Amino acid sequence: MKNQGLILKTVNLNDNDRIFTVLTRDSGKITVMAKGIRSQKHKCFSAMQQFCYSDFVLERRTGMYFPVEARVIENFYNLRNSVEKLALAAYITDIVSAIPEEFPVEDEYFSFILNTLFLTAKADAEKQGIPELLRLKAIFELKTVCENGYMPEVTKCECCGSAKNIEYFDITNGRVICKDCKDKPVNADVIKITPEVHKSLYSICESDMRAALSVRPTEQTVRLLSEAGEEYLKNQMDIYLTSLDYFKNLIVKDV
Repeated sequence: MKNQGLILKTVNLNDNDRIFTVLTRDSGKITVMAKGIRSQKHKCFSAMQQFCYSDFVLERRTGMYFPVEARVIENFYNLRNSVEKLALAAYITDIVSAIPEEFPVEDEYFSFILNTLFLTAKADAEKQGIPELLRLKAIFELKTVCENGYMPEVTKCECCGSAKNIEYFDITNGRVICKDCKDKPVNADVIKITPEVHKSLYSICESDMRAALSVRPTEQTVRLLSEAGEEYLKNQMDIYLTSLDYFKNLIVKDV
């Protein structure tokens, strides 16, 4: 079987072998076992590293895939020049790994994953700093939730229909609420947002995936948007990962 795939996770079996979770364009998430792959002399070694996007020729035996050939298309090498970028990439691929199988990864979302990793690798830590990584994180979280059927109502207050004075984001019910309706939601988690955060929520959620990656809020808005994104992902899809904790601990140290 020929396929293109992004390596999401790797697990060492012993001193020589490794199991991979690979997101493929044509077959969704698959498990690949490679014997002897931990040796740099293995012909597929360079193409089967964490975060590599590669061309594969795979053989299926006993319910598992084994690599026959593998060639690197993109290895996102510059992820590795920053521990913060590497941590965000790990969080992104962990999110994709955690998406339930009943939500197949469409081609547009597959490209969105690759584009997010590309922009993460490209980010200049010296000039752009942490806000750029938080921007990409928030956009990825929000578009992932939208892609999986939980797009929030962000155009107007869901309670009264007003598009003015939006001050709250109801992460339980997926909607924005104006200041006059703040007490109406029952048994809901509601977070305070600014007009700029509301504008960014609208721009990201209502845009296609390529356009969403071009949304560039201010630094202050980015930090609030990042909190909203992770809370919405956690609440709607029940996804909260230890890789997020690791990334956030790095961010705190760099602030």
